[in-house]
Amino acid sequence: MPIQWDEAGHIDNGLFLRLGMYKQFSINLFYPPLYDFLAFLSYNIFGVSVVSARIVDAVFSVLLLWVVFEFTYKIYDGKTALLATVFLGAMPGYFYASHFAMLDIMVTFFFVSAIFLFYLWLQTGKERMLIFIGLTLTAGFLAKYQVIIALLVMFVFLLFFSRKQLKRLYARKFNIATCAVILAAAGFLIYSLRSYVAMWIGVIGINTAGTFAPTYYLTEMNSIYPTIHPISLLMYIMGFAGLGFFALRRQKADKLLLTWFFTVFVFYTLISNKNWRYVLPLFPVLAVSAAALITVALSKLLSLNRKTLSKIAASALIAFVGVAMAYSVNDAVYWENSQNINFSLEQAVDYTIAHDGSNQAIMVLIPNNYFSQGIAEFYLLKDGGTQIHLYSYPWSRIIDPTFNATVIVDRCVQYNVKFLFLTEYRGNNLNYFNSTVTLMDVFAQLYDTNNFTHLTPEQTFGESPNCIYILNFTG
Repeated sequence: MPIQWDEAGHIDNGLFLRLGMYKQFSINLFYPPLYDFLAFLSYNIFGVSVVSARIVDAVFSVLLLWVVFEFTYKIYDGKTALLATVFLGAMPGYFYASHFAMLDIMVTFFFVSAIFLFYLWLQTGKERMLIFIGLTLTAGFLAKYQVIIALLVMFVFLLFFSRKQLKRLYARKFNIATCAVILAAAGFLIYSLRSYVAMWIGVIGINTAGTFAPTYYLTEMNSIYPTIHPISLLMYIMGFAGLGFFALRRQKADKLLLTWFFTVFVFYTLISNKNWRYVLPLFPVLAVSAAALITVALSKLLSLNRKTLSKIAASALIAFVGVAMAYSVNDAVYWENSQNINFSLEQAVDYTIAHDGSNQAIMVLIPNNYFSQGIAEFYLLKDGGTQIHLYSYPWSRIIDPTFNATVIVDRCVQYNVKFLFLTEYRGNNLNYFNSTVTLMDVFAQLYDTNNFTHLTPEQTFGESPNCIYILNFTG
């Protein structure tokens, strides 16, 4: 699949480190640098490619499945652990998120690991668990700041269900001091990157869900669009039925999982910037709750005195689980196939490298999710065009609120632009700040300036409706 906008920062930063472009690396930071550093290591081991950067996410996906298995095995039993791991791996959203150079899987790994260590501390009282929790959260901070929510889950659980542990926690002054030092180190990292933290806080304020919607994530976890399901419906039903079962049974582990679910849900519901990927830490809870419900129900059915009736009911339950799994896998395959787009941006970049004779610049016109300055920059640096500069239009909603070909000409002159990149992504309409501008409108305005060459087959890459077009600036 083509590189997505959110991946470009990590893919580029790993390459900046490999090329010794440390200034560009620091300028390009938005989140902490752990993923970028691991991408750099992967490039050194496997070579520079999109796959090399995405391997990091795939590795953390497998590690997360392992932690979920170990956690569930510890709090319940082996059958529940195996079933929960299978349920989680089959969730379309989890599978989809597991092979992109993004932070959601990685931060969920550290999140679940911290909660697991917290549970072990509750059970054993071993002081070293506090140190391990601190180390895990520190590593999580280096991945993504939102791992702090794991601390909130722990605090809420102690406050409502284990106040005696709070007293024991405060009595361990040495361990509290150790954790404080570790968290202070993470805080120093955040402070040193305060300008990027300020940007992140600004992102929190972006309202992506319209008005405040308490049920937003209940809908988003199941269906982003009518055909896209992060958690398939039958699996979703089993997960919530499992949460209801936990609420009735109320074992210690059940209470922890319920606290985990509702704390994360409420936290992200209160934040106006929303995306289904943000609540990925809820997916393991739903997988475990569904698995616990199924294993307990199956055990109860098989223990009934009426053997024939119990076998029929157990068979029906197993069949339902099988259908739910098949439905979930089918959703995952559909989602993957819908994103499997042949987008020839690398070929277009290679063309500019081959035809640039004086280190002139490229302008990416009207970027979108698969077509941006950052994505083009990866291919440019990967294939040797390190002396060619990149710019994009528009710069922002404030600076360029309407499409203006005269402004483009002025910037092409100012920045020595030779190549102008455009894309036809799945049709003629372009996403220019909610306007109705189309690809044909853009071409017409550019041609009217008499400063750009017209389209040629040689400078057209890919197949309609996913083409990349290059125009030369001649003004």
